[in-house]
Amino acid sequence: MKQPDKRPYIQAAREVIQLLEGLPHRPGDPAHSLIVQQARQIAYFYEHFSLSAADALVFRDARAAGNLRWWRGFSGDKIVYWAASPHTANAPDLRIADPPAPDMRFPSAGFYLRRWYGRQYLSIGFTFDHGELRLGPGQTAAAPPPRPRWFEQPLGSVGSDQFVIDLRQRGPAPVRQWLNAPIVTRGLPDGGPDAHMAGGTLAQWFDLIVHCQTVTPA
Repeated sequence: MKQPDKRPYIQAAREVIQLLEGLPHRPGDPAHSLIVQQARQIAYFYEHFSLSAADALVFRDARAAGNLRWWRGFSGDKIVYWAASPHTANAPDLRIADPPAPDMRFPSAGFYLRRWYGRQYLSIGFTFDHGELRLGPGQTAAAPPPRPRWFEQPLGSVGSDQFVIDLRQRGPAPVRQWLNAPIVTRGLPDGGPDAHMAGGTLAQWFDLIVHCQTVTPA
């Protein structure tokens, strides 16, 4: 991020792709396809850091989703995509607020995956009530219980240390209202009590919720 002229790095990464694409190989050779795709990810890394902060956020999740789609077609495997909820949620209008910094806005990778795969893409969210989070070596941040306007606030009163909720099940009117209300939830761990995420509804973002009452630093 501190490199003022990123053009030589981007050009070099793109030349590596061209070099690998031109290597002798059999048509459809999976080993060749894989190494070229890996080179593309390296080029995306440098291209990402050449963009403005707003454009880089959009670029990053779109390319992450595209890489998952490529791997699904290449391998045929079932895939578990493990990342933070802002990336895995089906959130076309995600907003991360970390005052006083400007809001971060981008379509999540999960949005693309839901658009491509429909309900075959299962979005699982992870929430907690309180605890402590690791920020870096020797650094932690206290995480108080959710604020009343955050969707996960009612989960702290459940008498279980950890549980799973299937949000696809229909419930009584108060539950449906909770699922379909504009979502607000916990934000970045180093952002303090005013940091939050929004954009969409709980029913849109997640199919399942895994809730843990108390968390400790990883």
